[in-house]
Amino acid sequence: MQCGAFLDWSRAEQESVEGGRTEPVAATAGGGPAGSSVAAAVTVPSTVPPPRDPEPARQTAGARVAGGLQEPAVRPMDPPPRQTIIQPAAVEPSPSGCRRCGTANPPELRFCRKCGLEFSPPRQATAWDARPRPRVPWWRRIFGGHRTPSERAALRAYRRSLPMRYRLIRIGVALLVLLLLVGAVIAGNRDPIGWAKARWYDFKGTVVPVRDITPTLDPAVDANPDFPPSFAVDGNEASAWATTWTGAGEPEGCGAPNTAAGLLLTFEQPVDLRRLVVRAGLPTDDVNRLAQHRPRVLELRFSDGECVPLTLTDTGEQQVVELAPVSTTSVRIDVVDVYLSDADGATFVALSEVELLQRPQG
Repeated sequence: MQCGAFLDWSRAEQESVEGGRTEPVAATAGGGPAGSSVAAAVTVPSTVPPPRDPEPARQTAGARVAGGLQEPAVRPMDPPPRQTIIQPAAVEPSPSGCRRCGTANPPELRFCRKCGLEFSPPRQATAWDARPRPRVPWWRRIFGGHRTPSERAALRAYRRSLPMRYRLIRIGVALLVLLLLVGAVIAGNRDPIGWAKARWYDFKGTVVPVRDITPTLDPAVDANPDFPPSFAVDGNEASAWATTWTGAGEPEGCGAPNTAAGLLLTFEQPVDLRRLVVRAGLPTDDVNRLAQHRPRVLELRFSDGECVPLTLTDTGEQQVVELAPVSTTSVRIDVVDVYLSDADGATFVALSEVELLQRPQG
């Protein structure tokens, strides 16, 4: 350690310079022979140093320079470290093998077919993906109708990338469910094909006209030669079946008509009736339409004894009536109420056309 550093001579020299006076001081050079001396200029303060400014922070830069003080060098702030964003690199599939398990994969696959490694990174979500999707029916959701084309393509790629054993398991489960459904149908019905067709017709609402109808009067009375019962089912709306209106009062239950006879339609085999199409009264363009009574309420009686009342409007146009499903071999049609004619001596009530519709058979 040097003596000058210990006695803080450098500080005293600086203060002497500021005071403007220096004095020579003899000092023994460290390491020289004894008795040798070297004259050195040592600053000694001639007066008491002036008091320091209690608020040096308020001095301006110009005042500091004038007083002999140097402005400290301003060290620039270190720039922030650069952030390196590492993007996942796409892994191109090749027949050489997956980078994870080494399994060979065709180039068109997106996932490894053994370990499921994705060869390309998933795409980023976009604003279009964040929008709410419209609600779709349940049957479209079952068959994947709610997915976008890109989602369906990704799902197909994923399924193709599955190992063969998983794909076989999926196919086996689907076949097992199908066999269980077929077995249940066969156990409950001896004709599964006919049952399947009937359910399809029910779903579509398919109906066809009933053929091979035999029309008669019940009770068996002499028919009016101008209005025979066959005219009700001949498909010609210009002709009509008519019977005498007796007007005996309100009917007392099923099978109590107010006419001389009812129209009985018999079928060769049981039919599944679903709809009735009827034209009440004489045709619209017939001049005698308003001169006769027009049916207001009809009563249908089936072969099992069930009765169904039908209310009609006073028009000669076609009227369609939906029926509850019923299997029958015959239908009796009775007129139980009429729109009365204003003409004096009106006795007949007519039906110009009757058409029965059923579910297709077979």
